[in-house]
Amino acid sequence: EEKNLVLNEWNKTEKNWDLSPCVHHLFESQVDSSPSKIALQYRDTVFTFGEVEQLSNSLAFHLRSKGISVESFVAVAFEHSPELVISI
Repeated sequence: EEKNLVLNEWNKTEKNWDLSPCVHHLFESQVDSSPSKIALQYRDTVFTFGEVEQLSNSLAFHLRSKGISVESFVAVAFEHSPELVISI
């Protein structure tokens, strides 16, 4: 009885998650609605949503020019910084 309780009753963790929209779609919506609002601030450096979008797209185009495709995995190694957030 205890085994059933632990393994079956307490372990009912199934949940249907709404996976749409994706985080990047939410970010793009924010860029569209308020591109000049602050999206990222690190120490004395401030980036707007539009700037983060522009920089991340620039990185994506650079990676594509190097042969990286949508299904490719890319390692990211940065200290905590705006570049880390932009690369993600």
